[in-house]
Amino acid sequence: MTLNARSQQPPELPVSRPRPVELTGIGRLVVLAGSLLPVAALVSGFWLHGVAERDRALRSSLDLYGNSATAVVTGLSRTGGKSPQYNVAYRYPAGGEDHQGRRAIRQSEWRRLQVGSPLPVRYLPASPARSWIAGYEPRGNFWVGPVAALGLAILAVIAWQKLRREWMLLAEGRAASATVTRTRMVYTQHGWHYKISYEFRTLSDTLVSGRCRARRSPPPVGTTIQIVYDPDNPQRSGRYPFSLVRPVFSSQPRNMAAKS
Repeated sequence: MTLNARSQQPPELPVSRPRPVELTGIGRLVVLAGSLLPVAALVSGFWLHGVAERDRALRSSLDLYGNSATAVVTGLSRTGGKSPQYNVAYRYPAGGEDHQGRRAIRQSEWRRLQVGSPLPVRYLPASPARSWIAGYEPRGNFWVGPVAALGLAILAVIAWQKLRREWMLLAEGRAASATVTRTRMVYTQHGWHYKISYEFRTLSDTLVSGRCRARRSPPPVGTTIQIVYDPDNPQRSGRYPFSLVRPVFSSQPRNMAAKS
């Protein structure tokens, strides 16, 4: 496969470095998200800890004072999508009255039930209208809060790292023309996207490989695309234009032309 022999500078990029760089609209959203996520991590961690404490206290009350009853299944349903939820509706006697309940349960248990099947439930005498299917009582998992907080904090770090990477590449990087060598569709937790492999030559004529992503319409193999790479570490490169940052275009030539 024939590669461009030398690096080529996109005409809209200033040759001199460091280049002035500004955020795009998406970049501003990433900055906002990166600023709010640490706060959300802290708030959610404390809130989920409080929920776990309340659930633990409720479980203790159920173990000490709870009553048991045999409910009757009145309905079975499931939601659609890739992760369906399996729900059971039931009716049970408590405090001299019949009460209704509804709960999501495991698929294996849901498949064994049918309308009219008996179902063991538990409730507090002081609040008979509120019940739990046996085995689905509140647990009070204190690990949920730290895990959720850590996950949000990691998202904030990823957002800032991506922004910093694009900013540094565009400000200090050298532009080049790259040739697409492979495209393939992959699936991640963020959905389907294309992974693009490319090759380019540095200013010293060294052949370097790189990869980037595209949501749709990947360039065909053999197509030339514009990339920006780190002169000190050419393995760090990205397809230009970037999504989070863009060069600041000077208006000086236009003003000079107007005066002339």
